Amino acid sequence: MTDNLDFRTERQVEIKNTLDGEWVYVPYLYPLTSYMTAAPGIGTAQLRYDYGQIKQTDETAYATFYSNSIVSYYVRITIQYPTTGTFFYWVGIITEQETVNDVPDEDSGYQIFTARELSHLFDRQQLTKGYIYETSATKVLDRLPAFNKRAKVGRYNVGNRTSEPPFADSPIYSFEAREDDADVWTAMNVVQYLCRFYAPTNMFIHLVGQYSQLDEIEDVWDLEGLTLWDALNKVINRRYGLGFNVLSPTGSSVVYLNIWTTTKDTITVGVGTVEANPNTTTLTLPSAHPYWHIIGEVPQRISSSNMYDVIEARGNYIKCMGTFTKAVDDLVDGWHADQETAYKEASGSTTDAEANDRARGADKYEGVFTRYVVPFDWDGKCGHVADPEDREPLFIEVDPDSGDIDTSVVGDFYLGDKRFERDTFLQQGWDYSVSSPVNDNNSSVEPDYVPIIVGFTDSEDGSIHEATDEVIFCDRISEMVPGVYTNVSVSSVDNQMGVNLACSPRHLFAVEEWTGAKLSVHEPEFTNANLFCTAVVKHDQRIKCVETIFDVGSSETERRLVIDVDDAELWFVAPNTLIDRDDDGSFIYYTGPDFLRDDRGLLEQVAASAKAWYGVPRQVVEIDIKRVDYFYVEVGYFLTNITGMTFESPVNTVITGIKTDYRDPGTVTIETGWGNLDYAPDFVR
Repeated sequence: MTDNLDFRTERQVEIKNTLDGEWVYVPYLYPLTSYMTAAPGIGTAQLRYDYGQIKQTDETAYATFYSNSIVSYYVRITIQYPTTGTFFYWVGIITEQETVNDVPDEDSGYQIFTARELSHLFDRQQLTKGYIYETSATKVLDRLPAFNKRAKVGRYNVGNRTSEPPFADSPIYSFEAREDDADVWTAMNVVQYLCRFYAPTNMFIHLVGQYSQLDEIEDVWDLEGLTLWDALNKVINRRYGLGFNVLSPTGSSVVYLNIWTTTKDTITVGVGTVEANPNTTTLTLPSAHPYWHIIGEVPQRISSSNMYDVIEARGNYIKCMGTFTKAVDDLVDGWHADQETAYKEASGSTTDAEANDRARGADKYEGVFTRYVVPFDWDGKCGHVADPEDREPLFIEVDPDSGDIDTSVVGDFYLGDKRFERDTFLQQGWDYSVSSPVNDNNSSVEPDYVPIIVGFTDSEDGSIHEATDEVIFCDRISEMVPGVYTNVSVSSVDNQMGVNLACSPRHLFAVEEWTGAKLSVHEPEFTNANLFCTAVVKHDQRIKCVETIFDVGSSETERRLVIDVDDAELWFVAPNTLIDRDDDGSFIYYTGPDFLRDDRGLLEQVAASAKAWYGVPRQVVEIDIKRVDYFYVEVGYFLTNITGMTFESPVNTVITGIKTDYRDPGTVTIETGWGNLDYAPDFVR
């Protein structure tokens, strides 16, 4: 605020028909109102032009003024202060024109022009193409790939950005096809990509303000088909603790995406941080003549509808991988003893092996000697160990109040609807027997995930082979056991945790149970006594980040905001997980990190962002000032307080709108806190 400003201001309007053209002053085209706003809003302005036989106030004679047709022209409203010079106040594009002929039989009347901020042009750019850089050339696709989502069957890893910017003399990244070379897109990378390839024609978009905050945000963004404006609003969301507006200080072809945070103080949750807004300001109500009359009532609406006591950012259900073994009863027979007896008896013939095998092919024997399941009294522990006491938790404990994880304790789970996943966490061609897994694949190969692993130790002689005492995988028997040519297909059981072994004969793995069985053309070849299965199971607990803002105590109702971040995952590998065999047929165990994928940092950033919006008490205010030049602020400034001679009222809200009425006497209305938007407790990601 400046107390010695001249009361006189002059408003002028200039237009041009191209962004890179020269501004032309239009006499007697007067601004009526203008509105600058934060996204997702698009500000507007209204202008008036009188035409016909008119004697203007600064002229001594009548003159003829003709109506204009200036739709799609760019417009700039300037304010000229006698003491401080010209200030470019509002820039936009004229989108509507209304002509009113108010004198019958004469070409006389007035025109009202409606203009919109330049962000209106962003809303006319649709994202229907994608731009990638490969083999030293930019390629154009008829679709925009999703940022950070790899298109592959089954479980996906986040990250499909090039590790380095490939475009010459540009910080813009591209999409990377090879997973091993891929990195993760941050919101900064995505915004830069959007501004580079989807800016309106002849417009150059630069980032200003607190744009570095965008590097703190990682997510999966599918923006195909959106407009540039909608896409930017999805990536730079106020519920991340961020806001933005479009600036064009001079109305040239260079525009600025001004990014700012919505918090007065820096907020940190774990590794997640939202920086404080540096542009803080205070409104001091004037008490001395001639200014005391220019600000009237200042209604202040304190809003708690956006506030919560606890913010819980939770990811997907934890996925756990471990080895289940029949030797310690983590796997048991998935068929009834009576079925086994009947199967062995078959047709009852002591001489016709083929008749017996035909009888054993009946559907009623589905699963006998081929289905192995986790018992319903399973305790949540597993591991390829000799002593059941040495097994360790697969379903780990997650503290519901803090989100802390304890891998030494079994967490609550419900076995009733559990299934083995089709694939494991392991990718083909990777070495997981070292502390930091190594990719041994050719650089041109994007490996698939290793399917569920089922095997056994070949410890018993069969009808046509001698025991090798080596680890044998069921789906590779013909490769690993000389002289045994049979194929076994492995799949997970549909209705509980377990595996099916589709093989012929069904009693291929029944050497030790075959005593007393009637003849068969193909006798059993292997034992199932030490069968093992390495598989992934979805836990009933989620990863989470819990941030307590206000401790309400046991007597109060807690307001808890739960934010689901479904693409945040935690992949846990239990100890003593068997993953392969060496050249000698001995066991190879997983020795990499406990968490093969850990997205808890993403949850911490989401929680910090949400705290910046939902954890700060603030006021929604509208301040009417009867002077255009009394209190200078910009959209994105943070209004901390309103003070008077004897009081101070905290506001703690970002300025999100500035309305100006240029008609005498001229007023400015300052809006805060997105007061025109709903405070619904959703968190759009």
